[in-house]
Amino acid sequence: MIVFSFVNSPHLVLGLDLFLPGLVELRYIGGLTIEETAETLGVSTATVERDWRSAKAWLYRAISPKKDT
Repeated sequence: MIVFSFVNSPHLVLGLDLFLPGLVELRYIGGLTIEETAETLGVSTATVERDWRSAKAWLYRAISPKKDT
């Protein structure tokens, strides 16, 4: 299993909305639901759903093997 530490690896968040690492911590590490995350962060569930999709896509690209072009 690969786990990113956004706190200890600030270079990983360059170009990444600063809101997303906290969202990833709450959802992935904390195990909060969309609703619980929205309540904790004081945003709508739609915002959490949208940003969760963005964070997952960014993480997928970050850990995917690079293809030689």
